[in-house]
Amino acid sequence: MTAPVTLAEPIQQVLDACGCQAVVHRFAAGTPTAQAAADAVGCALEQIVKSLVVELETGGLALVIVRGDKRLDMGSLREQGVPVTRLARPPRILAETGFPVGGTPPFGHAAPLETTIDRALADSSVLWFGGGEVDVVFRLTGAELLRCCPNATLIDL
Repeated sequence: MTAPVTLAEPIQQVLDACGCQAVVHRFAAGTPTAQAAADAVGCALEQIVKSLVVELETGGLALVIVRGDKRLDMGSLREQGVPVTRLARPPRILAETGFPVGGTPPFGHAAPLETTIDRALADSSVLWFGGGEVDVVFRLTGAELLRCCPNATLIDL
C-alpha cells in the first residue's frame, strides 16, 4: 500500500462530524472498479463497497450502497420501494455529486442524495469505499458507515 493521503474536504467533513477516522490510501494504478480496488488493497471483493448513483422515476438521483461482489438488482430495489429507473450516466454523476464514477464516495456529495444501503454491510468490520477520486479508497466499519449516513434506508439486496 501507499502512504496515507487526505480525503476531499466534503468527505472529511462528514467523517469529522461523525467522529470517524478513516484509513485512506492512494494507488497509482487506480481503483476504478470493485475488483481493481480489492486487488490494490489486498482484500476480499465483498469488503469493497460500491456507491452507485441511480436515476429515480422522479428524474432525481439516489445513491445505492452495495458490496463489491454483488450486482445491483433494479427489480429488487423497486420491489422494496426505491423507484429506480436505471444507473445514472457518468457526466450527470460528476455534475451533480462532484465525484467521478469509480471514485464516488458514500457521502459528502455536492447535494444530499437519498441513500439506500445493503443491510449486509451493517455488521462488517472492514469496508473499503471510493474516496472521491478513481485512485483513492478509504476504510471504515459498517457501524461507522451507518453513523455517517444516518438517514439511509437499510434493505436486503
